[in-house]
Amino acid sequence: MRSDILSWKHFKGGSVADPYLDLFKIAPVSDEEFRYLVNNSSENVARHERSHYNPLRECLNSIHYKSKYLERSLTEIDNEFINGARVNIREFLARIKKAPMSKETYRQLVYSNNTTAEFDENKPNNKIDKYNEVRKVANVLHGQDKFISQESLESNIYSAKIIADDLEEAIKKSRYDSPGVRKERLKNSTKTPEKIYVTSVGYRRNADVIIEALDRAKGVCECCHSKAPFVRKKDNSPYLEVHHKVMLSKGGEDTLENAIVLCPNCHREMHFGIKYC
Repeated sequence: MRSDILSWKHFKGGSVADPYLDLFKIAPVSDEEFRYLVNNSSENVARHERSHYNPLRECLNSIHYKSKYLERSLTEIDNEFINGARVNIREFLARIKKAPMSKETYRQLVYSNNTTAEFDENKPNNKIDKYNEVRKVANVLHGQDKFISQESLESNIYSAKIIADDLEEAIKKSRYDSPGVRKERLKNSTKTPEKIYVTSVGYRRNADVIIEALDRAKGVCECCHSKAPFVRKKDNSPYLEVHHKVMLSKGGEDTLENAIVLCPNCHREMHFGIKYC
């Protein structure tokens, strides 16, 4: 259980407490954490458990676990939302679960005749400011990558080297099988590859070494002496790659003396072929 939950206190006066909403910015709220909040906070939390707190948790948790939202036209979704069934908190949460909601759409909701009193801007002690905060949090979550719990990672995590080695071994075995055997396996194989999570060790490289090496090369591969095969889309510079003669993983230095500028073909051959410049 997160330490911030152990010290969480309910703020009276709102449909959703600020500390509760803040919890979702970091991670989904688990069943255990939710039960702790309900059992150890003010009476108001328990009273609103079914009407507000748990529906909100289900909504924001589902956004945490979904794939990153891909932007598309929301006009149809919003028109159906505003003009469809009478909008209350549950319809509101169902809408922001689908996709981000603009400030303009939210204002339409507030002023629409098709909404409940919860969204009435003129009602004393109105709750719309709290719902707007929910909207903002949901929008942020829609733009983030899918949340992966540490427990999931530990059960389905691999190093980049293990993945490469396993594939290389499988390719060797496949090469020695007959075409008939391979075709039979292909009939029964899944068409969607298994998704796994890969860790790798990287090095924080010196940007000055990269730029100085590229300037030294003047757009020409320092191995085959050909011009860069194309220009970079982002800045129209010649596309070449900076390679370390002695790899960093083998103790090589991140220096100009240990750097060589290569075209993509020579770079691949340097790693997987027999060329030495």
